[in-house]
This record gives sequence, C-alpha cells and structure tokens, in this order.
Amino acid sequence: MIAWSDVTVAEAERACAEGRLITAGPLNNTYGVTLRGRPVFIRHRVVHDLEYGQTFAAERFVYGLLGPSVNVPRLLFFCEGGEGSAYAGFEYLVEEPTDWSAPSSLTGLATVLAAVHEVTDQHLGNADGGVGAGTDVVPFLRDLFENELQRAPRMLLREVGDDRLRGWIGETEALFEGEPVTLCHGDVRDANIVTDQAGRNWLVDWEAARFRVPAADFNQMHYDWLTASQEKAVLEHYMELTGRDLNLFVRQIRSLRILWHLRTMNFYLLVHHQSFTQQHRHRRLLNELLPC
Repeated sequence: MIAWSDVTVAEAERACAEGRLITAGPLNNTYGVTLRGRPVFIRHRVVHDLEYGQTFAAERFVYGLLGPSVNVPRLLFFCEGGEGSAYAGFEYLVEEPTDWSAPSSLTGLATVLAAVHEVTDQHLGNADGGVGAGTDVVPFLRDLFENELQRAPRMLLREVGDDRLRGWIGETEALFEGEPVTLCHGDVRDANIVTDQAGRNWLVDWEAARFRVPAADFNQMHYDWLTASQEKAVLEHYMELTGRDLNLFVRQIRSLRILWHLRTMNFYLLVHHQSFTQQHRHRRLLNELLPC
C-alpha cells in the first residue's frame, strides 16, 4: 500500500519534469508521471489569479457530494508551496477515444450531468465549503455580467453594441427567476470526459466546480466539440431524466453562452495578455448569440 499524504512539492515538481505533458491549460498543466513506482496524473497550477482563478484541486470538496453514478479518478494527494505553486495527484486512467457519434456516449453524458445536478445547495458560489453569494440567481448573474462588461475593451462594446450586451440582462431576469441552485462541473468539454478501457465515462478536472444553474454546464458543447444534432440528443435525454422544459432550457443555455464568451475573452485579454484581434471567434459568436 503506497502512502500519498506526505508527497512534497519538490517530489511532485521533479516527477512532472521527468514525466509527459498531456495538456497545457490556461490555468493548469496536466502530466502523466511515475511517482513512487506508480503511474499517476499530476495537475500543476501555473496561473494563480484571484479574479479568474479556480478552486485548485476542487476535488477535495466536491467528491464527497457526488453519488456513485458519477465516475471520478481518486484524488491521491494535494500539496502547495510558495507563490501560488500547487500540485494535485490522481489515479491514472488508461484512456480510449470517446466516440461522440455513438448514441450511448451522448446519453451517457446527459446521465452524468443529471446526476451532478442532483446535488443542490442554498448558496451560489465556489464549491469549496465557503459561504456562498446568496440564493437569488438573477442578481448574481446580473452582477457577473456587469463585472465582465466593466472589464471588456471599449472596442468590443463598439463592435457588438453596448445596447445589445446590456439587453441580455433583461432577458436573463425572465429566464432564471426562481431557478434552483445546483452543483455544476463548470468546464464540461471533450478533454474533461475520459473513456476507460471498459467503456465507462469519467468526469475529470473539477477546478471550475461551482454552485450555479444547470444550464451553465452546457456552455461549451457548441465550441469545437459536439455537432448540433449531437447536442440535441444530449439535451433531449437530459430533459427525459430531469423533467425540465426543453424550450426554456435552450434559451437559458444561449443566454449563459453570451456570458461565457465574454468572460473567456476577458480572461485571455487580461490574464494572458492576448490581443483583441486574437479573440475573433469569441467576438463572432457573441455577435451571433446576442439579439439584434
């Protein structure tokens, strides 16, 4: 039996240097390493930003909330050093490519998300055990949107129209009044759904886990991942499982995608110092999503 609780920052750092970089993310890098004679995934925090940062190794807080139908890799250790440096180690999964053209993959995704959204809370905010931001979804979303509008470059407001952006707020009030607060993974995309050799789906990388509204977990399905017909299949099965109204839910997703594109663009502009012209896809999709 291998002990993991005493893994040090120096040990994790050395393992990453000698291991294989799997993904280089905007906030964290993931490595496949050998540590203490065992294959392990290690996530290393590379950007520690208080405004756009996430709850590093949020698995520490989330795993205890999830039911048995949600497959998650075991968290082996967490360690952090100075200047925001932190490492988290997870059991190693041997991955197989996920066939998103297969109906079973799409219904499986809907089933996992429905199970995650069964976890409810009284407060919006991070899933780290802290005190949340209240229970009223509409003012919470309005404040998020207003904050991102304040950070957005003036060029964007001129390009897509300040009136169109602010019109989103009124729409949001009608769409989310009385919406329940549930646990959300926060970063549901192809790279964070792992299929193992037995054909089981695992939901990994819970850094962005939040108590939000369920539609927030559908933000990225349109973005370099599922086709429109595949997304429709996921939504229809999700509706069957949850009893939600498809029309309303699709409108909620569209509304939150506006916020997601705006927030993601601001993150790359302000934290990674990319240029405004590099954000052409987010700008184009904002234009398409916003009402005329």
